[in-house]
Amino acid sequence: MIYVTHDQVEAMSLATRIAVMNEGIIQQIGTPQEIYEKPNSVFVADFIGSPAINLIQGTFSKDGTAPNFIPEQQKDNFKISLSGYSFDSEPKDGQEIIFGFRPEHINLPDASLKSQLPVELKPSMIELTGYEKEVSFEFYGNEITGRLPRHIDTELGKPISLSLDLSEISIFDRASTMRI
Repeated sequence: MIYVTHDQVEAMSLATRIAVMNEGIIQQIGTPQEIYEKPNSVFVADFIGSPAINLIQGTFSKDGTAPNFIPEQQKDNFKISLSGYSFDSEPKDGQEIIFGFRPEHINLPDASLKSQLPVELKPSMIELTGYEKEVSFEFYGNEITGRLPRHIDTELGKPISLSLDLSEISIFDRASTMRI
């Protein structure tokens, strides 16, 4: 049986397979989990999930054999290792890419995570939603959102040590906006 809905929460919670469409064209078909975890384009990544995925523009860089992401507005030669990412097709050195991560993948440091990036961020907005908090931060010239447990002590403008789970990222080609 086929159902049509414009409500992404309804689709994600009831469907066994979803077709995400844009202007009448199917963008991706898959299980709710596949579409959420491995969106095939920026459109799908941004359409599914609330709050929306964090998307940061930058450049792909290759240091020897190590792939890295350099945010557009980076300081002090900051780069994020992409060595744990499974590329569908590896970008060229200097290629413009988009680095995506979901708000729930910013959290307190967790020793059990194999691939995490420690970050110190200052909250610019805190919204308690009940069980959790949606917290906005500035990250290399971009406003990003983290979904944190309500018990984590957060205060506007006061830095907090967090980590980004690099095993959960998505990388997109900036020109085509497709997953790479």
